[in-house]
Amino acid sequence: NRYLGKALTRKEVVATSYKYDVKSVYKRSVSNVKKYEDVGDIPSSSRMEIYYEDFPILKYFEKWRKGKALPKNYIFFNPTFLMDYYGLKGIQYGNWVSQEDRFNYTAALGIALFDMKTVLGLKKESLGLYGKLGIAFGARGRSGALAHFEPNTYAINLTRYPDDPAVKALKYGLILKRTPLLERKLFAGGVGSFAHEYGHALDYFVGGYLVKDSEHYSLSQGRSTRTRPDKALIRKSNARGLMELLLNKIIWQSEGKLSRYYSNLKEEMAKRGMKSDYWIRRNELFARFFEQYVAYKLGKRKMSNVFLSKSKYLGFTYLNESELRKLVPVMDKLMASIRKAMP
Repeated sequence: NRYLGKALTRKEVVATSYKYDVKSVYKRSVSNVKKYEDVGDIPSSSRMEIYYEDFPILKYFEKWRKGKALPKNYIFFNPTFLMDYYGLKGIQYGNWVSQEDRFNYTAALGIALFDMKTVLGLKKESLGLYGKLGIAFGARGRSGALAHFEPNTYAINLTRYPDDPAVKALKYGLILKRTPLLERKLFAGGVGSFAHEYGHALDYFVGGYLVKDSEHYSLSQGRSTRTRPDKALIRKSNARGLMELLLNKIIWQSEGKLSRYYSNLKEEMAKRGMKSDYWIRRNELFARFFEQYVAYKLGKRKMSNVFLSKSKYLGFTYLNESELRKLVPVMDKLMASIRKAMP
């Protein structure tokens, strides 16, 4: 994750960020900031270099996000800066992700992490899970998945936006309306899935390292589909107890009566002939709630971030607004417990 050419070293990047504002750093290193490590030689005067010559990057991301201004010394498009600032393990790019896309995705990641830190209240080094979390763009894809989290490697992978379907259709003699490149970048692939996958990462990290349990690694108990409340666990005030309380309130309306959300979820799965238990796994129930929670907290601050969170699944898999608001206080307590458990 270094630059090619006469790039600043990691130490110089971090030191420079506090000496100059972000635009100055960009101008001083305009021939280097865009050349992320990749296979093969990169032309010195690419279309991308011309595009970014006048620092339009913030205008580009106004389409992704709205929120408070970024600090002037926050080098959001620089992977080495982000690794040091958040304590990330690494940032990986797939062979088919262009230099322009690498730049754009890295910048979007930098802004998303800043916004998530704002609403979650975590320390910046906590966000990278103290060197455990790695981020990949189009490098570790799984069939049918727009994004995924790997518990064994603590890597979040976001897939690249797809090629224009209209181009592929031409091969078969079909003429479809073209999908603009910017639209595909903003709304396709893994964009919008980061909060969901980060929810998984937080679930497994806190459970596996900070609030350990001899029987279960993650706080949510992973792929378990258990619905029976663990009343002894709920009485605990730590992160495991609060996670149990949260999931219990997602699943149950009252003792012996399933919630409208969970009942509807089961009904829709049966109606659609879904054989997988994916939608009712405890870790997935939490991750979908977590992405809604992040979006809700952004909205309360009059912020939004398409890269960070937007609905990616079928509507019935999400809580409605009223159900979400009722659970926010429980999640606030869970986050407070997680912040307290962080070193």
